[in-house]
Amino acid sequence: MIGDIVTYSSGRGTVSFLGALFLALFVLSTPATAQKVNVKILDASKVYYPATIKKKSKFKAPAILSTAKVFDAIPEWKVIKKKKLGKKDAEYFILLKAANDKFAAALASVRKEGKFDIIAEDGAIECKGCEAEDVTQKMIDALPEEVDNQAS
Repeated sequence: MIGDIVTYSSGRGTVSFLGALFLALFVLSTPATAQKVNVKILDASKVYYPATIKKKSKFKAPAILSTAKVFDAIPEWKVIKKKKLGKKDAEYFILLKAANDKFAAALASVRKEGKFDIIAEDGAIECKGCEAEDVTQKMIDALPEEVDNQAS
């Protein structure tokens, strides 16, 4: 009858027909050539998270971004560019610290939300067996208007 569960008994136990069918479907639906995730760091100076990279670190949730695009969205950075401020100008350092603080706050927010274990500049890492998510727009969206400087 339809709906009856067919079972097979042997000396080792009982296996239901439906259970065996589901197991077979699961095994057949699992890719036989599942690639191992491998993230290779090409330029450690452009890895923004984690701050310290331990030898033999394994990463499974990589993200990339365009730092230039993120900084172009930060008001303090826009002032530096507009006024053509440089290292000889005191205002440059004040504005640069504010811009860096906003970048760091957005990075922490995006990292926690996306559960990324490595975030780097586009081109600083190479991924095999996975695709690094581009979080540039998420970073821009997460930029705070003001940063609590007492926390840093």
